Order: sequence, then structure tokens, then C-alpha cells
Amino acid sequence: MGTPPTASSPYDRREPGELFGPRFALFADMLAVGLFTTVASLPLVTAPAALAAGCSVLRDSARSERTATAGRYRDALRAHGVARTLVAGAVLLALGALFLLDLALAGAGLPGAAAVSVALAAVGAGALVVGVRA
Repeated sequence: MGTPPTASSPYDRREPGELFGPRFALFADMLAVGLFTTVASLPLVTAPAALAAGCSVLRDSARSERTATAGRYRDALRAHGVARTLVAGAVLLALGALFLLDLALAGAGLPGAAAVSVALAAVGAGALVVGVRA
């Protein structure tokens, strides 16, 4: 079937009497952190801090034997400085609003709308690639 897992990760060890496999704990941590990140990202301007905190908590969970909890996520969110990342979130929202405004103006039939539409398509494709990669 394959090679047995090595002891490089705490998720590779199985505790006596454990009902599910060790990988299930990592899966559960990922689900919990995903839920915490989604809730913390709802105001949209807090999305950069929420994503950074989620990555931090998952990285720590994968390296240590501690599971991801709401308290650890809250502490990581505070450590990443929500106030500091609010500016980044506000800038992202402003750029999105500017893009939508340009798109609406290009659709209004103003002179040069064809060239602006091509440029907006290129900018939108580039932003999509950067967003997916991030």
C-alpha cells in the first residue's frame, strides 16, 4: 500500500485507544481554522489579518502537538495586529471599488470604452492570478 509514515510530525503518531487516525486531527484543525478565518474575515477589511492568523495557527499546530483552538486563533489574530492590517484591507476594498466603477463606466458607452474594457480585463486577470496565488 505504501511506506509507513515517519515520525516527523505529531500527526504521524497514533495514541493508544485513538478512534480516528492521526491525520484526522490535522483535518479537524484545518476545518476549525477555516471556520475561524471565515468568521474573522466577514468585515472584509480584517481579511489580511484573519488569513495571517490562520496560517500561523495551522503552522504551529502542524509543528507541535497542540490542537487549533479558538483561543489560540484569537491570540494569533491579536498578535498580527488587526489595526495594522486594517489599512491593507481598506486598500484592497478601495481598489475593488475602483475596478467596479471603471467597469461600470466602460459599459456606459463612453468614448474609448473598448480600450478600457481590454485594459480592465487584463488587470482583472492579473488580480485574479495574484489573489489565487496569495
